[in-house]
Amino acid sequence: MKKVLSVRRIAVAAVVGLGTVAAGLLVNPSPAAAASTTVYLWQDINFTGYSVAHYTWDSNFSGETYSGGGAPGLNDSVSSIWNTSDYRECFYRDANFSGLVLTVNAGQQVLWVGAGANDNISSMQPC
Repeated sequence: MKKVLSVRRIAVAAVVGLGTVAAGLLVNPSPAAAASTTVYLWQDINFTGYSVAHYTWDSNFSGETYSGGGAPGLNDSVSSIWNTSDYRECFYRDANFSGLVLTVNAGQQVLWVGAGANDNISSMQPC
């Protein structure tokens, strides 16, 4: 009887865990549900609007879009950031890491990137 209960508990825990992962894939990421090796970018302040999970290096946002149907382009449209990577990230006004506008530490959440960086980010890299 004990083995059956233990197996059932493990099965329930696994199903609940999978449901949480599946649910996270179906909606925009929130700071509470984000992965630990990614930089999340949002179109609007306070982690709202379209979002995208991005890796730590990208020399040019041109041609990339946020997640979701009909989503706008990523280039020059970032307003909030959550850096879950293990690196400090530098964000640049221009492609190919030119014109530093913002630095975000590992684990830092930025509700609004500020007037100088808002809708002015075109590339990013660890720094």
